[in-house]
Amino acid sequence: MLTNIFYGLVLIASVLLVGLVSAQTTKSEGLSGAIGGGVQSSSKYLPGQEEVLQKYTTWTAVTWMICCLFWYLFANHRL
Repeated sequence: MLTNIFYGLVLIASVLLVGLVSAQTTKSEGLSGAIGGGVQSSSKYLPGQEEVLQKYTTWTAVTWMICCLFWYLFANHRL
Protein backbone atom coordinates (compact mmCIF):
# COMPACT_ATOMS: atom_id res chain seq x y z
CA MET A 1 0.00 0.00 0.00
CA LEU A 2 2.70 2.52 0.98
CA THR A 3 4.76 1.42 -2.00
CA ASN A 4 1.98 2.51 -4.35
CA ILE A 5 1.59 5.86 -2.58
CA PHE A 6 5.29 6.65 -2.88
CA TYR A 7 5.28 5.42 -6.49
CA GLY A 8 2.53 7.92 -7.27
CA LEU A 9 4.38 10.71 -5.45
CA VAL A 10 7.57 9.93 -7.39
CA LEU A 11 5.68 10.08 -10.69
CA ILE A 12 4.01 13.38 -9.82
CA ALA A 13 7.26 14.92 -8.57
CA SER A 14 9.10 13.67 -11.69
CA VAL A 15 6.67 15.30 -14.09
CA LEU A 16 6.64 18.50 -12.03
CA LEU A 17 10.45 18.55 -11.88
CA VAL A 18 10.77 18.15 -15.65
CA GLY A 19 8.34 21.02 -16.16
CA LEU A 20 10.10 23.29 -13.67
CA VAL A 21 13.56 22.62 -15.08
CA SER A 22 12.42 23.22 -18.65
CA ALA A 23 10.69 26.47 -17.64
CA GLN A 24 13.92 28.00 -16.33
CA THR A 25 15.90 30.36 -18.49
CA THR A 26 19.18 29.09 -19.86
CA LYS A 27 22.45 30.79 -19.13
CA SER A 28 24.93 31.11 -21.98
CA GLU A 29 27.74 29.51 -20.05
CA GLY A 30 29.82 26.43 -20.58
CA LEU A 31 30.18 24.47 -23.78
CA SER A 32 26.81 25.44 -25.24
CA GLY A 33 27.64 29.13 -24.83
CA ALA A 34 31.04 28.65 -26.48
CA ILE A 35 29.62 26.80 -29.48
CA GLY A 36 26.45 28.79 -29.94
CA GLY A 37 27.95 32.14 -29.13
CA GLY A 38 26.76 34.60 -26.56
CA VAL A 39 23.02 34.77 -26.46
CA GLN A 40 21.72 37.89 -24.87
CA SER A 41 19.51 37.19 -21.92
CA SER A 42 16.05 38.58 -22.30
CA SER A 43 14.17 37.59 -19.20
CA LYS A 44 10.67 36.37 -19.91
CA TYR A 45 9.76 36.61 -16.24
CA LEU A 46 9.19 39.45 -13.84
CA PRO A 47 12.11 40.52 -11.63
CA GLY A 48 12.55 38.03 -8.81
CA GLN A 49 10.43 35.38 -10.49
CA GLU A 50 13.48 33.36 -11.56
CA GLU A 51 14.54 33.02 -7.91
CA VAL A 52 11.08 31.79 -6.96
CA LEU A 53 11.16 29.27 -9.81
CA GLN A 54 14.59 28.10 -8.68
CA LYS A 55 13.34 27.68 -5.10
CA TYR A 56 10.35 25.60 -6.28
CA THR A 57 12.68 23.48 -8.40
CA THR A 58 14.96 22.85 -5.43
CA TRP A 59 12.10 21.84 -3.14
CA THR A 60 10.59 19.61 -5.80
CA ALA A 61 13.96 17.88 -6.32
CA VAL A 62 14.37 17.33 -2.57
CA THR A 63 10.82 15.95 -2.35
CA TRP A 64 11.53 13.66 -5.30
CA MET A 65 14.71 12.31 -3.68
CA ILE A 66 12.99 11.65 -0.35
CA CYS A 67 10.05 9.92 -2.05
CA CYS A 68 12.46 7.77 -4.07
CA LEU A 69 14.27 6.77 -0.88
CA PHE A 70 11.08 5.77 0.92
CA TRP A 71 9.74 4.03 -2.18
CA TYR A 72 12.92 1.95 -2.32
CA LEU A 73 12.80 1.15 1.39
CA PHE A 74 9.15 0.10 1.38
CA ALA A 75 9.38 -1.82 -1.90
CA ASN A 76 12.54 -3.80 -1.17
CA HIS A 77 12.68 -4.13 2.58
CA ARG A 78 9.00 -4.26 3.51
CA LEU A 79 9.27 -1.90 6.48
